[in-house]
Amino acid sequence: LPTSIDTESAVSNCDVDQAASFRSDFQRFTVDLSEGVRSISAGVDLPNPEPSEVDIRSLQPAEAVRNHPELIAEYEQLLTTWCQQIEAYLEETVESQQKDTGEPGPRTELDFWRMRLQKITS
Repeated sequence: LPTSIDTESAVSNCDVDQAASFRSDFQRFTVDLSEGVRSISAGVDLPNPEPSEVDIRSLQPAEAVRNHPELIAEYEQLLTTWCQQIEAYLEETVESQQKDTGEPGPRTELDFWRMRLQKITS
């Protein structure tokens, strides 16, 4: 995300340590904000089940298995597809987060898991 704040004029009256801290925190904030926007706009687009004449939600599990085994197979395949897509998405986000991290340390580890939680819950 482009920043519209001129950080140099914002820290012109601060001492060197405060200015460095502000720049660092502001940079981290813009990265977090960019990740949040990307997380909201991205995500996993899971396919919906194909329309069917039978509404499986209205059936008892035993009745569905006994009378509509083809639906059970379709839903099993759909669930497998969902799992594969979610695993691929999580692997992709882990790899991109590992590339984006700075120096290794406790803060980096906390940021990694916070971003991972955001990806899973979005």
